[in-house]
Amino acid sequence: MTPRTWATKKVAREWGNDCDGSIADLLLAEHQRALRIVKGITVTLKKSSVTDRDANFYRAGALQACDDILAALQRGRTGRGK
Repeated sequence: MTPRTWATKKVAREWGNDCDGSIADLLLAEHQRALRIVKGITVTLKKSSVTDRDANFYRAGALQACDDILAALQRGRTGRGK
């Protein structure tokens, strides 16, 4: 997992010490929202049951895509947690 201080460091690197913590808080909140959205879609896809073979194939692809997006959001750019 990526440390929670990444947002503060990113804002400080881009804007220096001129900004307050509200921008970092907003960035972190949007990141958490993205995580909730992807997790919610994953849960919905896992709960859905279809009997059509083609639909199952596309559902499996969508689940894999959600898992990949979730892993990328949780891992961050540091490469830790692979």
